[in-house]
Amino acid sequence: MIFLTALSAVLLRDDSPAADCAVAVSSGETSPQLVPRAALLPAGSVGRQRRRVVEAVEGLGGPVGSVITGRFFERLTQRPSVVAYADRLALVTTPQPGRAVVDVVDVDRARTDWRVDLAGDPAWTTFTGGPVGEDLVLAFSGPQPSLLTLAGDSVPLVCGDLPRTGPSTLVRTDQAGSDVVVGSVGADGRRVVRLVDPATGKVGWTRHGRGALASVSVAGDLVLLARADSASLATGGAPTPGPGAWVEALSRSGGSQVWAHRGPAAALLTAGPDGSSYLLRTGGRPRVVALDARGRVRWTRPVPVGFRSAWLWADRLVLRGPDPRGGAMLRALDTSSGRPAWTVRARQAPPVGDSPRPGLGTPLVEDGTAWVPAPNGLLEVDVASGRATRHDSTARVDELLRLGDRAEGRVAVVSGTALLVTR
Repeated sequence: MIFLTALSAVLLRDDSPAADCAVAVSSGETSPQLVPRAALLPAGSVGRQRRRVVEAVEGLGGPVGSVITGRFFERLTQRPSVVAYADRLALVTTPQPGRAVVDVVDVDRARTDWRVDLAGDPAWTTFTGGPVGEDLVLAFSGPQPSLLTLAGDSVPLVCGDLPRTGPSTLVRTDQAGSDVVVGSVGADGRRVVRLVDPATGKVGWTRHGRGALASVSVAGDLVLLARADSASLATGGAPTPGPGAWVEALSRSGGSQVWAHRGPAAALLTAGPDGSSYLLRTGGRPRVVALDARGRVRWTRPVPVGFRSAWLWADRLVLRGPDPRGGAMLRALDTSSGRPAWTVRARQAPPVGDSPRPGLGTPLVEDGTAWVPAPNGLLEVDVASGRATRHDSTARVDELLRLGDRAEGRVAVVSGTALLVTR
């Protein structure tokens, strides 16, 4: 989720970042990014088209309520990345390489609370991040990796360069309570991992190592460093041999090594809050390997080819992959034994509408129910039994985000070129 390594500058609510920070931060003039429901639906043919989308979203049911605010964008490329920021939304756009704009929006008032423009010199290649408490923490990969922490009022708390491990350093992060774990790695495999307080820049511990770094994941009292994960399998295929363990577990409190998984090639699928982890062995017939917090094998289970991503829903490991009859499917395993628990097949979520999503998206899981974006609109899956209920809609559901406390009922729905907030 976030990232860091060697902070060279710490700002204590100063309006301008340090001169040696590669990311320049400037406060931009705020303008409305979302509008109330009534303004979404102008008169004429445009209003009629939008009304069909709004009403289709409102008809989804489940966690989705009535639209209170939102926006339609002309093209998908103009739609921002959306991050849940407590009961607000952070909208991130990248109009050109090395430049980004962050707007933080109060969805109840359809008001932009603050806006910052970020510029990099030299330009970054990618950046990632998210909220940590009241702050927004961003980590930038590229020729001069950097960490930036913005306070709830857009003021920079921390802006600093990170240690470079090559001409273009890749950064991976995750949240660890009020801290962040940040890993950086260069093309030569040299990597640095640190635990950092993003509000002060104070480094808790540092560990040096070697090997590719696809992800950094906090799992209970552990920090898992994976050479391959679901994302890297999707983009680069099966992992190739190289230095270092396939997965290394560090102590979250001190950074010392707890265990390392070597042997056959393996990618980290997901991890649990108890420190358990679930790996996919890719050599030969694919197998899921479940490890406990000490790195000991609890069980293994063969899985079909193509099941390369997974979620952990309570005591179910839910694998996502292709249905032999076409489309996507879910296969759930019991986390204690690896025994098959249930299957949801593509025929249970057939395509609906003119532009259905091609497969199953990341779910919103609450109180034993998973709400899965699907070709039919939304699929309601009971976590324990796998019982699936269709919520058909002509509106394409790309993403669901819970905003703030569940009792307040806010859910953001990303649907094609539309971003709609419901309550």
